[in-house]
Amino acid sequence: MRRAAPWILVLLSMAALLAVTRLFQMRFAAGDVYPVYSSMRSDPLGTKGLYESLENLPSLEVTRHFRSIHRLPAGRDTTLLILGLPARELNGSNEEIQALESFMRLGGRLVISLNSESLTLQSARSKGTNAVPPADKSVGGSARLIELDDRWQFKLQEEALSREGANLKQIESVAANPGQKPDRLVWHSSGFFVRPEAPWRAVYRRGTNAVVMERSWGSGTLVLATDTFPLSNEALRHQRSSAWLSWVVGPSRKVVFDETHLGVREQLGFAALAREYRLQLFAGCLAVLAGLFIWRGATSFAPPTVDLKERGDRIIGRDAADGFVSLLRRHVAPQELLELCLQEWKRSRHGGRSLSSARLKAVQAVVDRENAKQSAQKDPVSAYQEIARVVSPSTQRLVEKTTLS
Repeated sequence: MRRAAPWILVLLSMAALLAVTRLFQMRFAAGDVYPVYSSMRSDPLGTKGLYESLENLPSLEVTRHFRSIHRLPAGRDTTLLILGLPARELNGSNEEIQALESFMRLGGRLVISLNSESLTLQSARSKGTNAVPPADKSVGGSARLIELDDRWQFKLQEEALSREGANLKQIESVAANPGQKPDRLVWHSSGFFVRPEAPWRAVYRRGTNAVVMERSWGSGTLVLATDTFPLSNEALRHQRSSAWLSWVVGPSRKVVFDETHLGVREQLGFAALAREYRLQLFAGCLAVLAGLFIWRGATSFAPPTVDLKERGDRIIGRDAADGFVSLLRRHVAPQELLELCLQEWKRSRHGGRSLSSARLKAVQAVVDRENAKQSAQKDPVSAYQEIARVVSPSTQRLVEKTTLS
C-alpha cells in the first residue's frame, strides 16, 4: 500500500488538473467571461452568432479589433461595428474622434449601437438632473473629453417603456423608408434620438423620434442605434431578420468588430511582438545558445578528478624523497649517477659545509677511482658510503694525516 501511495497522489493531481482545465474551457467556450455584446461571447447576451455568420460568407472578410482606436483599418470598403457601447461613453478625446471621422471620410461605414441598460444614466445627464453626478471630462488630468452628441449634432433621450404585467412591452418601430429594410422591427430600448434633422436621416422611428438614424460623412456613413439587442445571439435565434442584418453591414466587403470599447484589449508583450515581427527563429537560436552555455558550465569534457582521501586509497610510506628517487631512476643512467651527484653537491657549496681542500681532494679521488672501473665492476653505493666517511667530521684528522704522509 505504501508503494502505491505516490502513484495515487499523482493520479489525483492529474485528475484535479484536468478538471480545472475543463472548467476554464467551458467558461471560455460560453464566453460569459467577456462583457455583454462582445463578439467572443456565445451566450444570449453576446454577438458571436453574428460574427460567425458573417465569417462563413465567402464574400466577406471578418476580423476583430483589439488595439487602440488610432490603429483602425483603412476605411475604404470596411464596416466598423461598435456594439453595446454604454451611453455614458458617447464621448472621447479629440484624437480618438478624429480617427473615427477619418475612417468614415475615407469611405468607411461606422455603426454604433448602444447598450440599452445604460440609457437611464445618460438620460439623467442629458436632462441636467442631479440623479447622476457629473462625469469627469478629463483624461489623465490633462486632455478633455468631447461629447459626441455635441460634435455630431444629435440629442439622445429616454422615456419609460409601458408595462404589461411584470414585463416591459415590446415596442415596434416603423421603418422610415419601407422596402429597403424590414418594415417593422421589435425594439427593446427606451432611448431615442429627438427629431433628427439634416444631415441625419431617420431609419426607424418610434413616433416622431428615431431609434436608428444614418448620415453621410465624406465618402462613408455613420449609423447610430439606441439598442444592440437586434444584433445579439438571442435575437438571431428568435427574431432574426436577414434584411436588417444585411442593411447594418452595408455594401462593404470587410467587417471589423471592435472590442476595445468593451475593455477587451490586446496587451502587446514580448511574445506578441515576437510573433508580429516573426522573431521565432531568432528566439529559438537564443534558446539553443543559452542551453549550450549552461551545458558548458555544468559539464566538463575532462575526466573527473578522483580524491584519494574520499576513496580511501592511501599510499603509505611514499613521500617527496621517494618521488625524487623515482624521477632519478627514470632519467639518470646508473653510471652517471655518482658524477651528477658530485656536480650538484659542489653547486650547493658542499651542502653548506666548510671542508678543507684535503677532504675535497679525497672525495674527488673516490669519484675518479669509481669512474675508472668497468661498468660491471662499478658500485655507486659503496662509493657513496666512502665519500660519506670522508666528509664526516670524525674522519677529518685521518684524511689530513693520510694526505700529509
